[in-house]
Amino acid sequence: TNFIYAFHVPLFFFVSGVLTKPNDVCQKIDWGKFYSSLILPYFLLCGINLTLCLTERFIKQGFSLECFAKSIVAQLIGLQQIEDAYGCATLWFVYTLLLIKILQKLLDVKTLILLTIIGFPFVYYLNSIDLTISWAFTNVFLALPFFVAGMLCRKKIVNKKTIKNK
Repeated sequence: TNFIYAFHVPLFFFVSGVLTKPNDVCQKIDWGKFYSSLILPYFLLCGINLTLCLTERFIKQGFSLECFAKSIVAQLIGLQQIEDAYGCATLWFVYTLLLIKILQKLLDVKTLILLTIIGFPFVYYLNSIDLTISWAFTNVFLALPFFVAGMLCRKKIVNKKTIKNK
């Protein structure tokens, strides 16, 4: 599974970058589009996952208001888990993509590349010394290089299509 995991997650962010129209200047964020395409599906899937996990926990250990509250907080801020509570778990990539899309709207491509150059080695180093931070925010720096590479490839693809159409 590590072999598959090593390719499908980077591929997901690369394809997301290819499908994202790059901007050269800061753009206003269309929160309606974000809500319908990323935020709503994230919370629906997290809600289903949380219901299943808490139901299993209830059957084995009984209801815990503390666990429920921690799980909600973890999902809201993009933590995969808080102690014994459930977070966004395997949906971290959706939360990470949401954060990357916000950055992409607020920053130009050159600034995203600079952020990638600075952030990726730092977070990679933290992971290499077994300081694993299970927060979607730190995953932004690991996923950003693949997303930016996809955006840059999109520019080349669009330029080739424009030249062929002339």
